[in-house]
Amino acid sequence: MPKAEIHNIKIKHLRPLRGQFIKAAHSSFSYLPNNELDHVIKDNNLLHLGVSWGHPRRIMLGLSKRKQLCGYAIGSFDKRGTASLFWLYIDPDLRGRGEGHLLLTSFINTVASKGCRKLTLSTHTHQDYYKKHGFESIKREVLHGVPMDIMRLKIYG
Repeated sequence: MPKAEIHNIKIKHLRPLRGQFIKAAHSSFSYLPNNELDHVIKDNNLLHLGVSWGHPRRIMLGLSKRKQLCGYAIGSFDKRGTASLFWLYIDPDLRGRGEGHLLLTSFINTVASKGCRKLTLSTHTHQDYYKKHGFESIKREVLHGVPMDIMRLKIYG
């Protein structure tokens, strides 16, 4: 099995990223009510991804095998040292092999290099996964019509 490569998303990756996002929306994010799911898909269209790609405070990492995009991490950071992870996705066929860990660790290292000392995210079903990586639940709130755990990682660097 070829080694996974973590890389910054390039402009040429935006179409495959959009395809992966739609696939993820209909599988991994299918817990969202249909109207919210449609809204999330529409909000993350190719134009929006392009604008995000060009934004200086966005981080878009890809995971590729054999030069094919098979996962991504998208987030942002602010001037106060806080980062947010919006989306972390690994193709279901590759899960359980360490690629998610590799991508998450790369995202954490990237935000740490930007001076961030705190990373937040929201999750509906993967609390245990993030807890294994040092995240703690800080509150529960409804996002997109679904109860979500808001989690935080303190980054020491």
